[in-house]
Amino acid sequence: MYIAFVVLCLTIGCNSDDESSNPLEENELLSLWEIKAEGLNNVMSLEDLCCDFIEFLDDDNSNDLRGNYNTYVHNNITGTGTFSINLENNVITYSTENVNTY
Repeated sequence: MYIAFVVLCLTIGCNSDDESSNPLEENELLSLWEIKAEGLNNVMSLEDLCCDFIEFLDDDNSNDLRGNYNTYVHNNITGTGTFSINLENNVITYSTENVNTY
């Protein structure tokens, strides 16, 4: 009885090799994040931020390092767009709906 339980647990816990992994989930990016500071060209703003958030969402292709994002201030959406990640350089590139890139 004990052996059958262990085998069942091991079988349920195994992932199939056919399942494709999502690199955005693996890197734990998909979530709502609070923005504590902002900067431009490596210069940080001294402004005290409150209640600013960015939410990273997956897009239709869950096998790449691209997705969608929303920005919020006091729970109101203030911006939307797409993003891509370069893991080698630790850089996230944002493109707004009107195709501005940051």
